[in-house]
Amino acid sequence: MTAALIASLAVDLCIWLVVCAAFLSVYVGVYQLPTTAALPHVRVVLTLWTAVTALRFAAQSFRSRQVSAWTSSLAVAIGLTTLLVYYALVIVGLGSWGRVISAELIRTYAAQLPALFGALGLSATAVVVAACMIFLCALVLARLYLRRFDWVALSRSQVSAGTLAVGFCAAVAIVGIETYLFAAAPWTKEREPLSLTMFPREASGVMQGHRIDQVQAERLDRQEDAARAAYVLPSTAEKRNVVLIVVDALRPDHLSLFGYGRNTTPRLAAIAGSAAVAARLTLRSVCAESACGLAALASSKYVHHFSYRPITLTEVLKRNGYNVHLVLGGDHTHFYGLREMYGKVDSYFDGSMATHFYMNDDMLVLDRVASLPAWDGVPTMFQFHLMSTHVLGNRHDEYRVFTPAANYSVPSNRQKTNGRPSEIAVNYYDNGVLQADAVIARLLDDLAKKQYLSNAVVVITADHGELLGEHDLYTHAKSAYDEVLRVPFIMLSFGYQPRQRLDDRLRGSQVDVAPTILAELEMPKPITWDGMALQSAPPDRIIQFQEGGYAGLYDERTPGQFWKYYMDVQTGAEVAIDVASNPAERPDPSAATVAPELKREWRELVLPTVRGGVAD
Repeated sequence: MTAALIASLAVDLCIWLVVCAAFLSVYVGVYQLPTTAALPHVRVVLTLWTAVTALRFAAQSFRSRQVSAWTSSLAVAIGLTTLLVYYALVIVGLGSWGRVISAELIRTYAAQLPALFGALGLSATAVVVAACMIFLCALVLARLYLRRFDWVALSRSQVSAGTLAVGFCAAVAIVGIETYLFAAAPWTKEREPLSLTMFPREASGVMQGHRIDQVQAERLDRQEDAARAAYVLPSTAEKRNVVLIVVDALRPDHLSLFGYGRNTTPRLAAIAGSAAVAARLTLRSVCAESACGLAALASSKYVHHFSYRPITLTEVLKRNGYNVHLVLGGDHTHFYGLREMYGKVDSYFDGSMATHFYMNDDMLVLDRVASLPAWDGVPTMFQFHLMSTHVLGNRHDEYRVFTPAANYSVPSNRQKTNGRPSEIAVNYYDNGVLQADAVIARLLDDLAKKQYLSNAVVVITADHGELLGEHDLYTHAKSAYDEVLRVPFIMLSFGYQPRQRLDDRLRGSQVDVAPTILAELEMPKPITWDGMALQSAPPDRIIQFQEGGYAGLYDERTPGQFWKYYMDVQTGAEVAIDVASNPAERPDPSAATVAPELKREWRELVLPTVRGGVAD
């Protein structure tokens, strides 16, 4: 084997490893995934390189050297392009919802690409043309590169045909063995990205950007089972219908019902004027992601208390004789075990099951509600999930009121205006709020016509908030800022007078939603729930949250102050801000004056939560 052949082989291998290393630097350095993922992923990339090499060996069997050369170039272009596209999808997943994208989600969105491009404000034709041009460029570059560094073609003139055949067979064998080993024992525990993509259910202790500690979860589940056995069905419960509406990524400070300067919720304001308003509060979510936010709404648990068999709101209501129906915009079936988390219900429908709608279009929710039968008198719970305010939600032209507006997931739509968040992005989001407002009104109107609201409690909330350029960040699952942790909580009573009207200044947590609903029904909450009914919550509480590498709490025990404390579990850096006086969370000099004993108490409360639920 000549020096030229060895040098070409080394250059070829280095190109693939450099691409891999660049990705891993982002994967580990920026998104704080564990370094244990690095070596397994290098092994995956080397297997892909070996597969491409096998194709290149096979291409040498063609008599025409031009055909061989272009076939080899095609193999290299496909291999490297596939790798780069996959890396882009992983980064989009980590940046958008804090989790490596799964193969199930890729398949789901691939089937609805035109609708997805439309939601993003992109031309499907332009995207396809651009993709073809990029691939053609990759093919030409691969051909130019192989003209100088094609060690496989070089071996054709220096090695016998038999040796080439052995090389091909060896490469195929290596790929086959590595693929078998990968399928049999994927590196999900090491957080290797392709393993998490192909086998998301293998990492059953994972919930988006968080992990469930298996040992702790088993202990907690034993407590859950004991609580199930001890739960007593109340004989005096009010069997009112329950309607829980979760609007994905909804910020309370962009609702005119909460004092926002734009009239984004005219229909909700009208509904609130005709129905009895039991609560209109701003709560804090347990995280900035959908899966853990929805889990907290269902199970009344902080992230560090998540387990595999929690007692959920739907389970409690079913035990009290309720029918439970879930009608959900978006794909919950393939989103990291959400459908399993919801538990046993009487009917389940989400966007992945819709045949005539883009899965993130809330019209599918309205269409499903329109097909419901009239209420039969059996107490019923509905949970709806709306996507109008999500960055991937479908915005309809009739709600394009605030202009100019464009999807801020596209970087070109994020230009700041006079140092403030992009007007284009804010307008786009506010149009989504206006659409969500209309969808909620239509949804409640349809339920009322079918008599489901003749005696019902209706709750409107969110799974998390959204960043619109504040702190130079967009969307969610990226930080612990209040923009992604504040969620609205609106509770309305239809056909009855609420027990009490809650003070709008009351603060609470997402984990309080389920206990508050049960209290409105005069039902006790399971003893394992972290939350408490807001009807009787004390004014001086500590509530907790986690998001990726951040873990923290809110402390409202000091009159006139609302302290927010969190730490970066990777670096140990700590942040303390009085968000009552500093809602924008600018660097706070007063934080330096926090009493050392108070900071020590916060630290002692936060550190145990890190071991239980935060991401690696």
